[in-house]
Amino acid sequence: MLSELLQYQRDAVAAGEWWRFATASFVHWSFNQLLWDGIAFAALAFIGAKAWPARFSITLIASALAVPMAIHFFMPDVTTYRGLSGIDSALFALIAVKLAQQTRSPMFWLCMIGFAMKIAFEMFSGSTLFVRALAPGVASLPIAHLIGAAIGIAAALLPELHLQCTQLFEQSSDRILESLHTYGEWFS
Repeated sequence: MLSELLQYQRDAVAAGEWWRFATASFVHWSFNQLLWDGIAFAALAFIGAKAWPARFSITLIASALAVPMAIHFFMPDVTTYRGLSGIDSALFALIAVKLAQQTRSPMFWLCMIGFAMKIAFEMFSGSTLFVRALAPGVASLPIAHLIGAAIGIAAALLPELHLQCTQLFEQSSDRILESLHTYGEWFS
């Protein structure tokens, strides 16, 4: 099955299948998990990508890689991992912190406190608030939500990212044209 080839699997990673770090977040244990993760991801990605495209990209890539890597290096008893919830947590934290910064409204800080309480509940109870059916014998990993939230907060607090890709390209092409002009003067 495709999901088994893409999931984080400790023994497969140890055998050299490092690409599983990048794919584990995009496969799920059940339709219920996929549904909840997918709805959250679609809404959060729409907001994040539109409002802060560079921060969204950083958050998406960093959380997709860091969550399974943290599980691999710091949770040796976990042999498999699947799910978007770590990425969802990162995007939620990014959006809540950026909106709190921009609007100065305490509502978004209250959202973060509520989110921290959700993660604490999951860590102490061993169950999730939303997803009810993962798969037989599969337990929730709230540490993925905690790691994701930390990445989202860090991405939100990065210094302002003024330089966009188009600006970078324009600056590079201007330098190339300057160099060609200079070289042209040498040969005239």
